[in-house]
Amino acid sequence: MDGSIKEMVRVLKDLNAGGVARRDAAGALGKIVLESVSALSSHVKDKDMDVQVVVEKCMDQLHGLLETCEKNQNNYTLRALVEACEKKGEREVEEYENGYRITASLPNGRSQRLYVMRCKSNSGRDVVRILTMCGKSNKDYEHWALNLNRKLSYATFALQKWNNSEYIALVNNLTQQEATPAKVKRCVKEMAQYGDWIEEKMQGTDEL
Repeated sequence: MDGSIKEMVRVLKDLNAGGVARRDAAGALGKIVLESVSALSSHVKDKDMDVQVVVEKCMDQLHGLLETCEKNQNNYTLRALVEACEKKGEREVEEYENGYRITASLPNGRSQRLYVMRCKSNSGRDVVRILTMCGKSNKDYEHWALNLNRKLSYATFALQKWNNSEYIALVNNLTQQEATPAKVKRCVKEMAQYGDWIEEKMQGTDEL
């Protein structure tokens, strides 16, 4: 299958291949895409967690590709990114220090605060950082949190300095090209749910 897809892509790119050949290649590629997306969509909630994670990552890449086609992500301001997360009664956005704080109200009656800011990665790249605290660092939970990382699609657990203490936190650093409103919204929704769940497990509180 890979070979035939590559051939169709080659024909579509070849301006000298003729209109009919290029039209047929475009139609065939479109059919494959539609069938593939339909198959992936039906397994977003697959019972096999490994399958579900791969499907979610594929769908996320597809969303990102479509957003890239629609708009140059470099034009998104931090405000535009967090506005996509705002929803009355569910997610409230406010300015906080050098970025924004999002307070997410969850179905279980609890809430979780997330922080969105611009910063530099270790390699010097501009990134949009989404961060939520889960609880003060606890050796009993650090190994557990690391094992959970493989099940997450939009964030990873890490240790984070906060208010002169070390916390277990969920963090996602999105490059400028990755940081689209839809991507940030998906990250915030997942991180709010997992962050609150971990806080309740670790501390039995609803403070973060």
